[in-house]
This record gives sequence, C-alpha cells and structure tokens, in this order.
Amino acid sequence: KGTVNSEDGLNVRESPSVNSDRIGGLSNQEEVGLTGITQLVEGSTWYELSEGGWVIGDYLDVTTN
Repeated sequence: KGTVNSEDGLNVRESPSVNSDRIGGLSNQEEVGLTGITQLVEGSTWYELSEGGWVIGDYLDVTTN
C-alpha cells in the first residue's frame, strides 16, 4: 500500500506518464492499495493502483505491509 505525501495531493493517470489523461486524484495522506506492478519512466517510478490507474512514486510513501 502507499500513502500520498504531497500537500497538493496526487493525480491518478490512465497510464504511467505525466502526459497521459488524468482520471482522478488523491488527497494528502490518503492511503491507497497498490498492485505491486511498477514502471520506470524518465527516472521516476510509477505505481499501478489496485482500483485502476497509475501514480508517480515521487509523492507516495510505499509500505510493504
């Protein structure tokens, strides 16, 4: 799982790219489920959300439990 660590929140994207369509958003400190699938794009790790969509890992604290 992961917790958003950005006061501005975090955009949920259709695919792992800042240029892909925004399909939602998360609030600061919101916890989300992750599938475990990641993708490295232009030096940033993107995480696939359990409920669909992708978020950039720069603003996400990932925990293993």
